[in-house]
Amino acid sequence: MRHGVWGFGVLRGLVFIWIIVLGAALSAPLARAQSVDVTDSAIQLLDFGESRFPEYFPRRRSNLSFAPFLYRYYPESGVYLGVAVAPDPAYIQLGVYVLGGLFGDTPMYVGLLSDYITPVVSSGAVQTRTIAGFSNSIDFFVPDGSPTRALIYLHGGAGTNYNIANAMGYNTRNDPATTALANWPWIKSNRVIGVFPQGQAIDAEPNARTWSNHAMTSGQDDVAFLQALAAHVRATYGVTRLAIAGHSMGGAMVQRMWCESPDTFDAYISMAGPASRRYLDAATPCNPGTHPPPYLGLFAGSDSVIQNTGKWEAETWQVAPLVVAGSARAWLDSVLAGEWQMYRRRAALMCGADPQAAEGVVLGDVVTWSHCSGRVKLLNVRSANHPMSSIEEYAGLPLADLINQFVDGY
Repeated sequence: MRHGVWGFGVLRGLVFIWIIVLGAALSAPLARAQSVDVTDSAIQLLDFGESRFPEYFPRRRSNLSFAPFLYRYYPESGVYLGVAVAPDPAYIQLGVYVLGGLFGDTPMYVGLLSDYITPVVSSGAVQTRTIAGFSNSIDFFVPDGSPTRALIYLHGGAGTNYNIANAMGYNTRNDPATTALANWPWIKSNRVIGVFPQGQAIDAEPNARTWSNHAMTSGQDDVAFLQALAAHVRATYGVTRLAIAGHSMGGAMVQRMWCESPDTFDAYISMAGPASRRYLDAATPCNPGTHPPPYLGLFAGSDSVIQNTGKWEAETWQVAPLVVAGSARAWLDSVLAGEWQMYRRRAALMCGADPQAAEGVVLGDVVTWSHCSGRVKLLNVRSANHPMSSIEEYAGLPLADLINQFVDGY
């Protein structure tokens, strides 16, 4: 066996111990599945190694490739784990190899991929593409069968589409989306297509990936982009219901769409994403038309990013200066509308209601307001901070479930 460029090697005794331990972890012989993508199966094997043997593969690492291998390197242990995914006369195709650190510097075959895992045949596919006229990369999580609805999710400022795909439970890891990493049982059980566009950035702030929501600018017309994306989803997948949700600056973009393009989606959800304060001005009001669509606000009450602690009923909230300084040239206005103030305006526009703070229903750490037969709803998760994970922790329910329940109602 030749020496691999990426330094494969193993001490036989330790490798055989590793094989025995790994084999013992499996309850029965595993047969190779058919019609499974080789790369996805290799990723599944690498994930399995990390979950079962953290002493060798101690952290989630990116997938790397050097013919014929797909592999990961773990600098903490100095160990490599790889699968020969392409034909090569010196290696066994779909063979598993370990090397490095305590294992030495010569490649050692430790068995076929199918000796350790049953490659999972997915229940759908992740499709990545753009739409005409826009450069945003978009991940579509499309389950098999006949999904009845789709949800578009917008990430926060400086975020990525795979960040929010992971946070919402569509992707099992915080890595770029693949069919192998998708959470198909959950996606299919909810009969939902998840759509995750990547926000853009201006040249002067290349890391400020965001949306043109009046608070920040992405350098493009994101109202037009989301209108085009909505039309694409409806035409391509034939869903009967299409909603949009966003976190932070993604939520601020959702707010803009509710005010300026209310007919584009069937429901709107903002997570810790206040609207631009321009909608508090009589000269530039929020105008969702004569039949405003359903809206759900999921907000933290101790948010250090939008600085609303103790200011729930304030007219405006100020984004933390350090947050703004990180991408200053992408900011248009860092003073945002207080969500309670926007909620009162929404309820008035939707059904003439006049919400009062004291009307909120308290359950644990969550205060809930619901008006207009539940078509406009607001949750204040009082102890939570800005991240989605914090809101989930204190709310006691996954945000995706709260969103799906709301969308299902209309």
